[in-house]
Amino acid sequence: TFDHQFKAKSIYITLVQTDYDGSFNTIGTKLLYQNDEAIKFYPNPVGDILFVDATRVEGEKKLEIFDVVGRQVYSGTLEDSGNQYKIDVSFLSKGTFFIKLTTNLGEVTSLMVKN
Repeated sequence: TFDHQFKAKSIYITLVQTDYDGSFNTIGTKLLYQNDEAIKFYPNPVGDILFVDATRVEGEKKLEIFDVVGRQVYSGTLEDSGNQYKIDVSFLSKGTFFIKLTTNLGEVTSLMVKN
């Protein structure tokens, strides 16, 4: 049994292959946990403008919005012009949506209500 509480902003797992001769290769790294402080979507409920605050995330960021039945209603890449982004969602009808932000470290999904 593994019983430990982590108090970290992010938790990653790295898979490493080690051969009999002692040589090793890193297979990949996966983000297991991302603290809510690292990425914020606001306001929620949202009117016409959604703000994405990704203060601790570097590199390319892909934002997708899905309706409740899983249809993609928005897809775009957030340009690296700082860490706060404004997304015009005025074209969306009122309802509930899922926001997915994908980076080179993994993905974060959140629920969004559109007024």
